[in-house]
Amino acid sequence: MYQIHLQNHHMLTLLILSRLKKVAGMAVLQAKETPLVSEGWNDRLGPNLLSDSEMDEVMQGEIVQESNFPMESKSFLATMISNVQPEMSSDDVHIKPTIFSSFYKGARESTSSSPSGLHLRHWKACVNNPDISMILAAIIDLAVTNLHTLLRWRKVVPIRLMEKIHGRAYIHKFRTIHFLESDLNFVLWYVWGKVFMKHNEKHEAFTDNQYGSRKGIQGQSAALNKVLTLDTIRFYAIPAAIFDKDAKACYDRIIPVVLAYALIRLALPKKSDQVHVQVVRTSQILY
Repeated sequence: MYQIHLQNHHMLTLLILSRLKKVAGMAVLQAKETPLVSEGWNDRLGPNLLSDSEMDEVMQGEIVQESNFPMESKSFLATMISNVQPEMSSDDVHIKPTIFSSFYKGARESTSSSPSGLHLRHWKACVNNPDISMILAAIIDLAVTNLHTLLRWRKVVPIRLMEKIHGRAYIHKFRTIHFLESDLNFVLWYVWGKVFMKHNEKHEAFTDNQYGSRKGIQGQSAALNKVLTLDTIRFYAIPAAIFDKDAKACYDRIIPVVLAYALIRLALPKKSDQVHVQVVRTSQILY
C-alpha cells in the first residue's frame, strides 16, 4: 500500500473525506451486492431486528432454506444456528445502583463524552448521592430491559482523527470515532463487556484463537504466538502455510442486524440486543 502523506496544501482531500464521512454518519458502508444486504435478505429479514418469534425461526433454522436467499446468506444462517448458547437470564443484565456508582467513581474526569452536554463530572457528582444514583440506575435498567432507547442516547458526535501516528498524518490512517452519551457507554461496558463476556467464558463459547476483550488474555499474545509458530516452522524446516483471516478496518462495515443475531446466538437477551440496534439505526449525527 502506498503511504500518501497529507501535506498542508492538500486540504481539499481532507474536505472530501470529511464530506464522505458526514454523509455516511453511522450508516453501514456496504456494497449493494453484499449478500447480507441483498434484496432477498432485506425482503425476508429487513435491516432491523424481527419480533421474538421471527428471531426464534432464524435461530432454529426454519428459514435457512429460503429460495430467494443468496448462497452466502444461507451459509451464514446455518452457521448461526450451529452452536446456540444457553440464553442469559434477564436478571443478569439488570443495572444495579452499586455497579452504576462504582463505574463513575472510578471514571476519569478528563474522559470526553455526552453529546447532551453533561460532563463526566456531573455523573460523578450524581453517584455521590445514593438516592440520585438509585433513580438514574432504575431509569437505565428500565430502558435496557424493556426495549427503550433514551432520546439522548440517539445523539452522536463524530470526531475525525487524522494523526493515528503522532506527527504523521497519512490519508490511509484517516479515522472517525463517535462520542456517545456517557450512560450509554456504561450500558455497553456492563452488559456487553462484563456480563455477556463472563457468561460466554463460563460456557466456553469462545475459541482459543480469540484474544481481544477476554479477561486474563492479552491481545499481544496473538502476535507472540504467531511469531513463535513461524520460528518453530523455520527451525524444524516444516512445510507450512499461514492463513490470516483478519477483517482489517471492518468496524465501519459491520451490519448491525447481523451483529445482533451473532450476539443472540451467544446468549445475549433479545431486548438488550434490540436496544443496541435501535441506537445505531436511529442515531442523530451532530456536527
